[in-house]
Amino acid sequence: LFPYTTLFRSEKPFYPSYRERSFLLGQRIAVLSPGLEPEPAEALDVAPDFSLVVRMGDGSVRRLNSGEVSILPHG
Repeated sequence: LFPYTTLFRSEKPFYPSYRERSFLLGQRIAVLSPGLEPEPAEALDVAPDFSLVVRMGDGSVRRLNSGEVSILPHG
């Protein structure tokens, strides 16, 4: 089993691999929030805490720690 305490250490040896394999980075996405209209954004990065760093349609940069996104079609 994976040691529970490993999840809370500051070092995360699997982070670089996780970030490298993310299929969201560089994609145009829609941020989906309950009760709100989808917000267009661009997935910029995965932060060391595994939050998704996005540039919103208004140019602001946010970190998403939970929720749902959808990849937008090209065009």
